[in-house]
Amino acid sequence: MSIRLLRRILKSLVRRANAIRVDMTSKLLANLNLTLLLDSTLARYYEKTSNFISWDITPLRGVRDFNSKTKDNIYLNRKLSANDSIPFLNPFGDDLAIVIQGQIIERNNLTRKIVQYYLENFNQIKIILSTWEDTPKDVLSEFDALLRNPRFEIVLSTPPQAPGVFNINNQIVSTKRGLERAVEDATYAIKTRTDQLLSSPALLRNLYSLWLTFGVGEGESKIVVSSLNTFGFRFYGASDMFQFSKTKTLLHYWEQPLDYRPASELTQHSTSMRTEGKKRVAEVYLNSNYFKKIKGAEPTFSWIENLEFIRDYFVVIDQQALGQIWAKNTNLSNRWESGLFPNKYYEFSHLDWVGMCNSFNQWIDFDSLLESEDFFLNG
Repeated sequence: MSIRLLRRILKSLVRRANAIRVDMTSKLLANLNLTLLLDSTLARYYEKTSNFISWDITPLRGVRDFNSKTKDNIYLNRKLSANDSIPFLNPFGDDLAIVIQGQIIERNNLTRKIVQYYLENFNQIKIILSTWEDTPKDVLSEFDALLRNPRFEIVLSTPPQAPGVFNINNQIVSTKRGLERAVEDATYAIKTRTDQLLSSPALLRNLYSLWLTFGVGEGESKIVVSSLNTFGFRFYGASDMFQFSKTKTLLHYWEQPLDYRPASELTQHSTSMRTEGKKRVAEVYLNSNYFKKIKGAEPTFSWIENLEFIRDYFVVIDQQALGQIWAKNTNLSNRWESGLFPNKYYEFSHLDWVGMCNSFNQWIDFDSLLESEDFFLNG
């Protein structure tokens, strides 16, 4: 047996053992009702004081949770239920819109609670929920009370012929439709999702400061993206989960052709990060199309070109600065965290981006890893 094969087997066993550990820990906490106990204790504390505190279970380092089953995100539920009577600071006034795109999440009325959270905590800004015209009437009726607020509206679109791999076509259609409505009233826009909450009280203040410092690009306003899902070793890998920029810039980005390529073409085995990138799946599809719009040429998938693209046309903000919480993440396990570097799931931080603005020296030497099958398969 080769050393390379043995390493793969051992890594596979470690991953399986960690997955079992996470599952057992989650079940143990649920069976002991520790989350309910801690929350009820905090609830009694809130009745006696105006302070706000929260707890987190220490993440299990080195665990990547690829389980896509729907889980209750207790931390997200807590953030949604924690409402301060003083609205969060909004330096944009009424010149900002939040476009929430995607299918309405009915479980625990998650999407409705997210909309309500923004309306209660961010004065003046417009909230646009861009979803589907085939949404059941009883689901839409859950928003009737919120629709009495003139700052909130729902726009409905016809679903595309096929959702596309990773629902890329659905995302393009619903995002574009929401931004088309937003551009009528707002100079600036946030694009987010129906299953994610931006919970930081400093959210708009942080975006405003970042925009004043870095927002103007060469001929095109830069797009602020979250560190969540912006993988440092993925070609043209800026995340599409959260975006902030001028509304016209975001609309220009999302005016994309739908991707009707067969899934079989996009799920073939890849031998490296570069060959995987050239498939142009999900975010890479969107970003490589945007590259062509701006540059007037197809991307070459060179490492230096990729780094220049991220530096010149995007700004990375840390997930924590947004208070970005995702229903598929829990307070028990970060979906991508590995504790290793370099690692193909390493998420680009704001300081990584700032450092790259000064020099590529710390990144250029990783070019050889992007041709490595072992790095692609084992990270």
